[in-house]
Amino acid sequence: MSNNNNNTTGGTTQNSSNGEYKERSNNSYYNDFGGWQNFMHSYGLKPWDHNDVEEGKSILAAMKEQDRYEWEENKKSGGK
Repeated sequence: MSNNNNNTTGGTTQNSSNGEYKERSNNSYYNDFGGWQNFMHSYGLKPWDHNDVEEGKSILAAMKEQDRYEWEENKKSGGK
């Protein structure tokens, strides 16, 4: 069954019918990797190391920023 409201599994968030951007949750990104530990390990980071955790947070922030940018570009070009 298809749901056009707030699809948060992979890629850029599909937003509700009001046309506003809705940021994906952190967990939705981690789930794409099979969880937080797999997310960290996929980037060669240690989940128990504070500096690596901070780097993981920076990576996540960059992913969110990229998703928002792609959403804005898609909206400018007439996409849904």
